[in-house]
Amino acid sequence: EITFTPADLSGANLVDSYFLKNQDESELITKVDVVDTTGAGDSFSGGFLHGYLDGSSLMECARLGTILGSKVVQVLGAEIPEHMWEEVRSLARDG
Repeated sequence: EITFTPADLSGANLVDSYFLKNQDESELITKVDVVDTTGAGDSFSGGFLHGYLDGSSLMECARLGTILGSKVVQVLGAEIPEHMWEEVRSLARDG
């Protein structure tokens, strides 16, 4: 069982004691200027599920979710603009 609990604007807590006993969740924290939180949870979930279905580790799944969630809150609305996607792809590859 995998559980995410929101931790306000500072991030989310990933709870899975079997897989994450010695993982440092602080590496998931991304500080950005927040414009609008609409779509943050859905974007995070989409990034996480993409990684999960691709067979990534739980920490990598959470990192992908954090990338997407941190980008969508920097704009008004629930859609990451086209001009931000190259940076998203670069961040995802560099993990």
